[in-house]
Amino acid sequence: METFTEVQLRRRSRAAGGLAKSGKLERGPKKTKRVYPLRGRVRCAICERRMEGTPRAERTYYRCPARTLVPGSPVLAHHPKNVYLPEQAVLDLLNEWIGRLFAPENRDEAVDQLLASAGVAKESTVGDRSKAKITEASTKLRRLPEASRNCQDLWMKIF
Repeated sequence: METFTEVQLRRRSRAAGGLAKSGKLERGPKKTKRVYPLRGRVRCAICERRMEGTPRAERTYYRCPARTLVPGSPVLAHHPKNVYLPEQAVLDLLNEWIGRLFAPENRDEAVDQLLASAGVAKESTVGDRSKAKITEASTKLRRLPEASRNCQDLWMKIF
């Protein structure tokens, strides 16, 4: 048993080092019939592996089963048999946070922060570009009657 455990740990450590086909420490994607909005984004606080989506009756949970850990792994000593996280609890908090972030009173600051994180200069924000387009459109509208008169004059000269 000790030899098996040691071989498994070595095999997994090599896989984590970059040997793509020889195994992985992370769970791989599986085809599912259900949609899991937090798929691949929820990690177990104990072993730091991705949690898997599990439907139970009407609800969905993300779980981390200890049975999938390598036998003899040090994490097994303090990892419960299963760790469950209800999806709805996370989605409610996430939606509330996004709602506050993009509320009308916080929207400009949120957009500025998003643009700053993307490396976009403050001068080229969406609001500034919109104002420039509005100014350009207003200028064209002011010039329209004069252009129309010039067209009429030209039309009269031709006919």
